[in-house]
Amino acid sequence: MCGGRRLSIARHLKALALIGREPGTAEHAKRELDEFDRKHLSRAKIPPSVREWYETPGAVEILREYSNEDAALSIPELTLSTWTRAEDASIRLNV
Repeated sequence: MCGGRRLSIARHLKALALIGREPGTAEHAKRELDEFDRKHLSRAKIPPSVREWYETPGAVEILREYSNEDAALSIPELTLSTWTRAEDASIRLNV
């Protein structure tokens, strides 16, 4: 684990500790996220905190269990969306 990863994963440590889960890296999730980044090239990049969460073993299952009725998406279900600003629909926001 590199220094940057160790510091940034701290964002999720308290949440994981509350539910009795250990931090770690799910290698299959890391590969899927790398493929997402390659597929979408410069159009989108997964934010570091989202990547770190999805790389946590069992991340999607944790979201499904502890979510407040939000839909937890698996990595293959992640897609790009285009939103527009409410005040100016000509301004596109790619997310």
